[in-house]
Amino acid sequence: MRSTSKWQKGIFVSTLIISVACNTLTGISPSSPAPLSTTTVAASISTPSASQFKPGDPTATPLGSEITDPNFIKGVEAFNAENDAEVIELMSAVIRANPNLAPPYRYRGISYWYLGDCEAGLADEEKALSLNPNYAAAWAGRGLMHSCLGNSEQAFQDYQKALSIDPSLAFVHENMGVDYYEQGNYEKSLEEYSISAAIDPNRSGAWNGKAQAQMQMGQYDECISNATKAIEINPEEWLAYTTRGYCEEFAGENPAAILDYKAYLEHDPTDAKIWYNLGNAQHHANFPEEAIDSFSKALDLDPTYYQANINRGLAYTDLEKYDEALDDFNRALQFGDIPAAYSGRGTVYYFQGKYDEAIADLELATSMMPDRPHSYCMLAYAYFEVGRYQDSLAAALRVEEIAPGCGGQKLFEVMIQSYYAARRYEEGIAYITMTFEVRGQIYMLGYYYRGIMYDEIGKTHEAIKDLEFFLAVEQSFATIYPEQIADAKARLARLKP
Repeated sequence: MRSTSKWQKGIFVSTLIISVACNTLTGISPSSPAPLSTTTVAASISTPSASQFKPGDPTATPLGSEITDPNFIKGVEAFNAENDAEVIELMSAVIRANPNLAPPYRYRGISYWYLGDCEAGLADEEKALSLNPNYAAAWAGRGLMHSCLGNSEQAFQDYQKALSIDPSLAFVHENMGVDYYEQGNYEKSLEEYSISAAIDPNRSGAWNGKAQAQMQMGQYDECISNATKAIEINPEEWLAYTTRGYCEEFAGENPAAILDYKAYLEHDPTDAKIWYNLGNAQHHANFPEEAIDSFSKALDLDPTYYQANINRGLAYTDLEKYDEALDDFNRALQFGDIPAAYSGRGTVYYFQGKYDEAIADLELATSMMPDRPHSYCMLAYAYFEVGRYQDSLAAALRVEEIAPGCGGQKLFEVMIQSYYAARRYEEGIAYITMTFEVRGQIYMLGYYYRGIMYDEIGKTHEAIKDLEFFLAVEQSFATIYPEQIADAKARLARLKP
């Protein structure tokens, strides 16, 4: 049986940035499902059965149960069978015979809504209310019509009126959940969806609504659980697969997300946004070739979807296919100054040894998105390569400010070398010591650089201790740090009596 929830096929709109390791390529996130509008496919409108009401609910017996007109009875059966044209024909016959009955207008109005004639539907719902101002389902129906016609504020008021008369209308609570979701009030959205699911535990759309609200609140485990419940109730609740996939991806469960996105795409292979999300999950699961194929399908369906160009460019970068990556970033930049595209292109230029071009792009990226650590990491590397050690340190310290420690070993090594090259010895010693003692991160090259910085400021005992420790451990890695090992030996020969 249908229900008048406002669920539609989700449009993915998120442009949040996923931050992985700072020295790892990052792109635009999977897009988050949006609730559906009443202008698209909806479920059914039927007052829940008496068994779904609590004692004392005002309309435990749906209005119209007392009507004996055969056309009305057949019309209700046609409504439940989703034969909307037949509903209109049968209820019109009832209205001609007795124009003072409210329920036939309500049913006919909803069938007009399903067929896309919201103005005719609104006229019918208002006629039903003129005959019975306390008809909760007709207030809800009028809300649907106003929502369909773009009058969202009036629709919200109509839903509230319906619930003030009968708080047990599960489909109205679900639609209220959609409205609160669209307002960005995810806590109230979750509350309304939860009431809807409590009244009618078999409403798969309400369970998926709960999952979507929890997704926006960062409650990914709960989101996965409720989306799973929606799918268990109705394996064809297709949006629940995308909701669950999105939450699985943010929870780091990329293989599961891949399966869910593929399940949805078997239902609708024409949705560019889901191909894009599938590509993201495949990329994060270290399947760059598969990711490229999925991003390409998204772009085949929507050539203007520049987010797919950006993330396909990142996958090409992982595979060291730099020409293809540059093509993608350049295509994305045709749609405007997009910081993620500048960051990606700057990263490619860095790997190609084009440091000046890399710096130009990465400076643009950081000016437009000052909280993106990856761009600052790459900028620190590029500055270091051209001998701009003070600038390299400034970029690296910005990373430390945004996301302490996320740059990993490579950024650490660039920082300590820049401290040394810029002759900022005491600051360098303090940074290395903090990394070792406070963060518990031990990088062996840090002992070498702290040792030589101690040497530069005349702390001989500390220099000897660090350099000896470095040599004791690094002898087995002579091919990795040959110059540093040779220098440490030479310094020790000079420092030790």
